Amino acid sequence: MKRRDALKAILGVFTTPYILQASQRRLQLFGWRRDAHSLQSFIKRHQYPFISQQDADIRGTGKGKKAYLHLALERATGRAFVPHNQGAPDCVSHASALAVDLLNAVQIITRREPYRWVAPTATEPIYGGSRVEIGHYTDGDGSTGHWAAEWLASYGVLLRKRYPGYDFSEYSADLALKLGQEGCPDSLEPVAKLHPVKKTAICTSYEQLCDCIYNGYPVMVCSDVGFGNGHCRRDREGFLRRRAWPWPHAMVFGAYDDEYKRPGALCFNSWGCFDEQTEILTDQGWKLFKDLDQTEKVASLNKNHELEYQSPTCYHRYQFNGHLWHHKSRDIDFAVTPNHKLYYSARGSNDWKFARADELHKCVKFKKNAKNTNKDVKWHYVGGVKVDMDLWLEFLGYWLSEGHAIKKQAYFKGAKNGKQRVVGVSQLKKESRKKMW
Repeated sequence: MKRRDALKAILGVFTTPYILQASQRRLQLFGWRRDAHSLQSFIKRHQYPFISQQDADIRGTGKGKKAYLHLALERATGRAFVPHNQGAPDCVSHASALAVDLLNAVQIITRREPYRWVAPTATEPIYGGSRVEIGHYTDGDGSTGHWAAEWLASYGVLLRKRYPGYDFSEYSADLALKLGQEGCPDSLEPVAKLHPVKKTAICTSYEQLCDCIYNGYPVMVCSDVGFGNGHCRRDREGFLRRRAWPWPHAMVFGAYDDEYKRPGALCFNSWGCFDEQTEILTDQGWKLFKDLDQTEKVASLNKNHELEYQSPTCYHRYQFNGHLWHHKSRDIDFAVTPNHKLYYSARGSNDWKFARADELHKCVKFKKNAKNTNKDVKWHYVGGVKVDMDLWLEFLGYWLSEGHAIKKQAYFKGAKNGKQRVVGVSQLKKESRKKMW
């Protein structure tokens, strides 16, 4: 896509440096960094850093109206809108990339610019470029909204496609972390500069947000304000309450409704989810996702494919209006949002990696086991009786697949009151019965 002129528009950055006080508690790093010093430097370097200094032509135009920029994105791409799903502390790059895609789609569909949709914006170069080239930051993780805005304006964007030496066609959290230390590849910087976002500005009010979105300009929100408590339940009108504890994160406002009795804006996040009928393994046993109560640790795989139980950093629950990606086989059965990343390998391969559910083809397999790190156990005790563990496990295999346990009338010696509990395994084949006996 020719973006030299397509992106000559305002990309709003909604930030709250003058409202929120820095928390003294240690924050969970979701990917946004608070850096008041560099923000002040950003403001001083720009002649008109605020929307209020640039919005004379659009001021007040969004009041009492509504707009949904993601509908333009659906028309441009020809597919249902699916939010991003980050796999690293790179939320700023996901918010930035989605904002650019929304902006570009509006100019193609609404303003009928003579361009065509080619591919989404790649997040990894934004993450690396904003941190290294702009922020000169390589310690820890995360980025800031103003670093990303300056990267988009001073450099630009790359697409989800192959470039010489680099493949951005699929999102890679590992590549994002790598570029977060090295920056955007030098060889690709001239390519990115062909497609800049010409103007960025800081949005500081709901009224400005309405004006921006109504006129086709998405607004990033970069702050430590989170939404939802407990399981993040929405109220009957679809709103989430503000959290009591900080949530350092970047998201995108891409729609708003100022006509309704309760005005509000739609915030696009960068996380995916399972449905309420899918279970997850915890240190308290299998639980439905909807039944998680924040007291458990959940099963995960470390880099060596060993089983570990970890405490989730956050719980999220929200309404989803769309088609879920459902996979059912003899071994697994789950449903996820299309943007949820799954750990998979091609059949016949042991090259395991992550990909969005809606980008997987049919010939894949999912990881269903973990490397056994437990010590070998020789004996098992049942009612005080010492049993060889291998024999016990073999019996359990028979019983779990073909066995039963009932209380029935008994006529053998030792039965109390003529009744006894009976454990049995049904086998029709004679050779199987002999082997078991």
